[in-house]
Amino acid sequence: MDVKKGEILAGSWGYSMTLWDFYEVVSTSPKTVVLRKLKNKVIGGTQESLEVQPDLYSPLYEEFRVKNDPNQDMIFIRGKNILLNRFDPDRLYVENHMD
Repeated sequence: MDVKKGEILAGSWGYSMTLWDFYEVVSTSPKTVVLRKLKNKVIGGTQESLEVQPDLYSPLYEEFRVKNDPNQDMIFIRGKNILLNRFDPDRLYVENHMD
């Protein structure tokens, strides 16, 4: 995935519920990307179905390096089994907390 420093990525995960994680691209090299996890902020929804966005001003400072293939359109975080795509500010990211 061709990403640039400062770009935001999003990925969902969960077995019996849907949760969203957001990451900021800290740095890139030809084969790796360093990501920083961001906190989620709730922008609407209900108790069972929250609408979330990344909180760009509250990084969690959890930085880690992942492999990157510029020819792919996603980045895979292996330990967390999350596929990351580009964050779309116009998209509604909904978390289902009904377990």
